[in-house]
Amino acid sequence: MDLVEDGSTSSKQVLNIGRLFVSLNQDAESCNGTDISEDVQVRAEDWTLDIDSNDFDQELESIRPTLKEEYQSFSDFPGETYAKGHLEEIVRYSYATAMP
Repeated sequence: MDLVEDGSTSSKQVLNIGRLFVSLNQDAESCNGTDISEDVQVRAEDWTLDIDSNDFDQELESIRPTLKEEYQSFSDFPGETYAKGHLEEIVRYSYATAMP
């Protein structure tokens, strides 16, 4: 959320970034960080995605072949509702583990 000015879990850009990161996470577990394979990291250097796009689904489609090739478990991109819940879970987990 800090990557976007006045970002929140309701911001289009934050949700789009969240959808991307959920897609890149090999195990899809929010409580253990984002695990992105080295091959995907290298290939991602050539990606150009517009997080401000009103059609972010089309932006994500451009990376589908890479994710299907690299992650056998990849099936589809998460929707905004799932991404929002995932981001909120990460925030809750972060606060819970930061409290003494």
